[in-house]
Amino acid sequence: MLKCQREPQEKKIPYMGYLKAGISFSSNVSADMGHQIIKVGEELTYRQLCILKLIVVKDRFGLRNENYRNYGGFSKELYSVLYECKDLHDREYINFDTEVGSGLTNTMPANMNLQGLGNDLYYFMKLTFIPDEDIIPIAEVLK
Repeated sequence: MLKCQREPQEKKIPYMGYLKAGISFSSNVSADMGHQIIKVGEELTYRQLCILKLIVVKDRFGLRNENYRNYGGFSKELYSVLYECKDLHDREYINFDTEVGSGLTNTMPANMNLQGLGNDLYYFMKLTFIPDEDIIPIAEVLK
């Protein structure tokens, strides 16, 4: 079980390397900001990093354009991904671009956008290099 738990997180290693290298050579990032971004990167799961990438390329995947308020039959996989999205939203790394609350059922995948540190993470961690094969399963759940 421990191997299964750790294996997906091992995929974060190259992106953490990009992050540390990127902020080390950026004149626009203070030491305090650099420490904050590194801490944030360490706290997020690999799946959350995949969600950040998916948000940037969402137009390629036809994500759901409605919220889940009247949606029936939440699968465990769906609400698991929605909780990851809500966590990113609560940390203010993404927004749902909606006027209603931020609960799970108010999530509208096609309207999610990066903001603040979410943009910094995407840029410095070079999340553009996350392979599509890692974001496709998430996109399938959010269609």
